[in-house]
Amino acid sequence: MKIIVLTAAGHKVLLRGAPDANISGGRVYDALIAACARKAKVQSLITFNELHFAPFEGSDFEIVVPRRKISKAEEG
Repeated sequence: MKIIVLTAAGHKVLLRGAPDANISGGRVYDALIAACARKAKVQSLITFNELHFAPFEGSDFEIVVPRRKISKAEEG
């Protein structure tokens, strides 16, 4: 595993650009994860929160949602 972080300057750019990109609250953390994914040049970002990351998907990487096995209790 490789840990990817933004530099202090990278954080500053992200935070200063957030209001113009209509990013606030917890979505700032999602933007940080997406920025690190771009920096790492990943092909896919795996998450159960597809809607949180959909705004950051682009030609850089795709959003992948793992299948979840539904238990009999959940089926009702």
